[in-house]
Amino acid sequence: MGDYLILWVIIGVIALAIDIATSAFIFIWFTVGAVAAIIANVLGYQISAQVITFVFVSALFTGVGYPLAKNTIK
Repeated sequence: MGDYLILWVIIGVIALAIDIATSAFIFIWFTVGAVAAIIANVLGYQISAQVITFVFVSALFTGVGYPLAKNTIK
């Protein structure tokens, strides 16, 4: 496992805690991105690929998941 595993765990936990505290359903997608980055880390990818994975997955899930969650909760 790479050196950045703890970084991604911390980012995921902080994003989850913020989302629980605010109930905004925005930060949960950053937790999903952190999980994807953890998977990339475990697979041995470099930090640049991990960051790209985190940004891409977070943006994708925010763009698709947030509107769905927002409409479902209303």
